[in-house]
Amino acid sequence: MNCFGWILAAAAVGGFPGPETRLPSPNGSKAVVWQAPRAGDPEYTHHLLLDDGKGKLHPLMPFHRNVSVEWSPSGMHVAVTCHCGSDFSDVVVFDIANPRHGIGVTKALQRRVGRIRVLNNHHAYVEAIRWLNDESLEVLVWGYGEQNPKGFNWTYDFGLGGRAELVKARDGLPSEQ
Repeated sequence: MNCFGWILAAAAVGGFPGPETRLPSPNGSKAVVWQAPRAGDPEYTHHLLLDDGKGKLHPLMPFHRNVSVEWSPSGMHVAVTCHCGSDFSDVVVFDIANPRHGIGVTKALQRRVGRIRVLNNHHAYVEAIRWLNDESLEVLVWGYGEQNPKGFNWTYDFGLGGRAELVKARDGLPSEQ
């Protein structure tokens, strides 16, 4: 592992594809594992797997471009931002005790706070920014398009227990703040 990989592992934040194929949990007992596309795969599908630390790999999700991964402080959850296309991204949160079904953050957020109209823009991104604690994730909703040509960026506190709260709403792109 190069020194860059050690920094990522210590912070329990990383991305795939990249120079490393594993991102250990904060205590090192588990890991998110990147599996490169198989030779001849016409869809060029990457896979994220959970190494449970007991010799088993469990599928988390397929992806086609790239993902950012962040472990919760306790290592009980992992947030995956899928940069699914050039004009959108989404977040899935996995409970490590039951990794088969992740929480789709965009849909869950809209169920909790109502329709988020800025997501109708041509470029709309939902990204995990950081874990606030073991049960709450800071989520950035940003982008631009027909409805918001100068851009928008909204920050939410997304609680895994069913709570969501808009923390900041600003016009403009995050890079302009």
